[in-house]
Amino acid sequence: MTHENYIVSIYLEVLTGKRSRFPIDTWAGTPEGKLNAQQLLRYLILEKLSWNRKTLCQTFNLSLLKEYKLDRALQKAYKNNIFPYVSESFPEWELNPWELQKSRVPVGFWTEEQTAKATRWLFTQKLNWSNEQIANHVSGSTFHRNNLGGMLQLVFHNNACAAVEHAFPEHDWTYLRERAGYKLTLGQSKTIQFLSQTGKYSQRDLAELFNVSPGSITYVLNVKQYE
Repeated sequence: MTHENYIVSIYLEVLTGKRSRFPIDTWAGTPEGKLNAQQLLRYLILEKLSWNRKTLCQTFNLSLLKEYKLDRALQKAYKNNIFPYVSESFPEWELNPWELQKSRVPVGFWTEEQTAKATRWLFTQKLNWSNEQIANHVSGSTFHRNNLGGMLQLVFHNNACAAVEHAFPEHDWTYLRERAGYKLTLGQSKTIQFLSQTGKYSQRDLAELFNVSPGSITYVLNVKQYE
């Protein structure tokens, strides 16, 4: 019997109640302890639950480990760090911390490098958007719908434009900045049109007056919905 078969046989006895617990050294803080934890998590996810990568990302959480008697493995072998436990158990899936939708990223995770990496992943891998699509369609909800709302709020104060510029500094995002800065109400837009018609204010004057970009003023003055 291989070691993997042996540890799985013990696990099955724990799950069925034949054993009350794992042997005391199962999760020892050694490479062998981590290996035991990984082998049993793989058995649980791939064989017992028949999950694929997508299902794991959508569903995996701490309660699952408690339900299937692997919470001690997390505690002892991985010191309660969920993502290393999962990612090291499934290296072939190349998981990112933010993909686990029901788990939080590690404390202090969102460095400048990681925020750029996550944003690039979102648009180039998950959504497969071109730069033009990003400029025309990105919003805060784009990040929130893809489990990056916490990053956007914590690091960029919900400014999707700032997150995009940080991740893709090599591109010109002038249009996105102007679109993102467009936060005028219908009443303000009508006032802008009225002031513009008086001939006393330039578009730059109006931009400064309403604290928006000149592009936003141009938009207001040329879109029929505000007439």
